[in-house]
This record gives sequence, structure tokens and C-alpha cells, in this order.
Amino acid sequence: MGKLKFFIVPTSHFFNFLTFWCSVCIVVFRSTNNPKMTANQLQTMQDIETANPLFFSTACMNLFKSKVYDSVKVFDQGTYFITSEILKYERPNGGSEVIHHEKDRVFKVRFANASGINSIEEFDTLHRAKTYLDKLDHNTGGFTVSQHEANQAKLRILGVK
Repeated sequence: MGKLKFFIVPTSHFFNFLTFWCSVCIVVFRSTNNPKMTANQLQTMQDIETANPLFFSTACMNLFKSKVYDSVKVFDQGTYFITSEILKYERPNGGSEVIHHEKDRVFKVRFANASGINSIEEFDTLHRAKTYLDKLDHNTGGFTVSQHEANQAKLRILGVK
């Protein structure tokens, strides 16, 4: 039988590895997401979390002190929702403890559909993110294009759809 090898890894390297691992899981999951979803079946946050378990895994949520809000805006192509994360952190005295400050929290409007979850816009307050959600379906029928239609065009250009 082979021998087990143990490695001592500095915490900063472990934190970087964990960040990388969460990113890899999200990318891998995006390519293996449920292909049977044909219409927008993502009507609630519960539906989005069930369809994308790796994105909402405890490890990833804890890593960035993420929060998910109940505000959703449902369209035929997919559903918008809001998350918040604290991406900046500090290590006092170079130790292993990681401190996140609430003042560094960012709020992201995301779009979920059968292809996965995409980040659409980032805001510094929850109020601004909720206001963005409220304006998504603004369309006067004239030259004004709804923000939702503009987001769909942006995702097509980026090759996400």
C-alpha cells in the first residue's frame, strides 16, 4: 500500500486555493447545468439555488461572506436576483485570521437561466441594486430599450447564450 503524505500549507495559500476552487466549481457546474430546462423554471430564489447548488455552496458563501436576497425579477429568458459579497479582506499582523469589513460589501445583480448564473451589474448599496431590478422592464415602446433587453444583447455578444 502507498504511504499517505501530509503537507503543511500556509493559510494564505489555502485561502487562495479555496478561492480558486470555488471559481473552478462554478465554471465546471455552468457547463454541466441541467440541460433539460427549456422554459424559465427559475421563478424563486429556492428554484435558482436548487438548479445551481455549487454556486450557493456553503464553502463559497462563507468564503466571501455572501448573502442572497429574496428580490427577484422573472422574465421568459431567465431570472434576475441580488447577491452581496465582501471581496476585500485583511489579515491582521500577517496571521491566519481573515477579517471582512461590512463597508467593503458589494451588491451584484445576477441573471440565472438554463446556462448558469452571470453577473450583470455591481452596486455599492442594496437600495441601488433593488432600484436596478425595478427598472429592468422599463420599455416605452419607442426608442427606449429596456435594461433587460440590453442585458440579453450583452450576454449574446459575450457568447454566454
